[in-house]
Amino acid sequence: TEVTISLGYLGELMQAYVSRINLPGLEISFVWENSPLGTAGPLSLIDNLDDRFLVMNGDVLTDIDFNRMYQFNIKREDDITVAVFPRKVTIDLGVLELGEDEKILNYIEKPEYPYLASMGIYVIRKSAVQDLSRGEKKDLPDFVLDAIAKNKAVRAFQFDGFWLDIGRIDDYQEAQDNLSAILEDLGLQDLLDKE
Repeated sequence: TEVTISLGYLGELMQAYVSRINLPGLEISFVWENSPLGTAGPLSLIDNLDDRFLVMNGDVLTDIDFNRMYQFNIKREDDITVAVFPRKVTIDLGVLELGEDEKILNYIEKPEYPYLASMGIYVIRKSAVQDLSRGEKKDLPDFVLDAIAKNKAVRAFQFDGFWLDIGRIDDYQEAQDNLSAILEDLGLQDLLDKE
């Protein structure tokens, strides 16, 4: 029911656009960064944080079940839960594994390596934010690493549904090419009808 958006450079444009949105029961507020604070730093500017709250990057398009992720965080009593998505990287060349005296041990043609990518979605306990100084510049990856170093409970929430990071050119192009179908799948077709 409450959304806080962190704004900085050209934030007036975002505020003007978002202010046109009328969703009953949703209160939207803004915090302003006088200088860039990274992706975690703005959390220190929000005075009324709940004990647990959701944080997400503004360039994420997904159908993740936020409530399920939130309940996952509560059940495990985590300080930070990071949504992760399975991806793979393909190397378009043959990869050689070498041993002693440059002896070739293995030759793998165009291998694929799986990994888990951060989705830019987090459930965070207010107590984890207390380590941030007000106005401190900090990115979420560093914030998570600091929490791990302090032995805070940090866990991954694995998700394999629909997710695009539209800050990446490939994902942005996919979103543009399939916008109507994506919005329909997400139940948001009426957004196109209004524009």
